[in-house]
Amino acid sequence: MPASVLLDRSRPVDPTATLPAAAAGIISFTEFAAAVMPRLYYLNETNILDVFGVLDVDRDGVISLADLTHLVGEAAFAEATLAESDLDGDGVISFADFVAVLVGNEQHIL
Repeated sequence: MPASVLLDRSRPVDPTATLPAAAAGIISFTEFAAAVMPRLYYLNETNILDVFGVLDVDRDGVISLADLTHLVGEAAFAEATLAESDLDGDGVISFADFVAVLVGNEQHIL
């Protein structure tokens, strides 16, 4: 395993330290996910497909409001996440939306 992937366990890790909104105490689910996953991990297509598959609870090929609500348990948070991540406005997060959000966040978070 490359040394850059290993954590320095002698220091506590703050995954929100690089998030611009963290100073206000508010981060989105997408920002949190992007902050805690190493760049090379989440920009790998196989890994993105795996994560998308976990979030697509009902396995219909998209991440819906029902999927998000099931995962996070809070409707308001699920609705906000969907609104932020549904780039084409079709009411669901497609795989293309998901990748675009991850790559877009990678550019300003990491």
